[in-house]
Amino acid sequence: MFPKLTISGLQLSDLLGGTVVLEAIFAWPGIGRVIYKAIIQRNYPMTKLGVPILGVFVIPTNLVIDLAYRSLKSQVDLG
Repeated sequence: MFPKLTISGLQLSDLLGGTVVLEAIFAWPGIGRVIYKAIIQRNYPMTKLGVPILGVFVIPTNLVIDLAYRSLKSQVDLG
């Protein structure tokens, strides 16, 4: 079960990072497209703002995965 949790957390982080590429390719509006356009136009303040916004989504995901590890480990130790 632990490897599945690890892979799930990594996949979700990759999914959020992949939105930049996906939105840029298909010209979909969203945070990824905004960050891409900011990078292309060398708009550094927007880039500095957009990257931490994606990080705000990644960090809680990692926290949830870590809490799931702890919960799963306590259940395995009891059983």
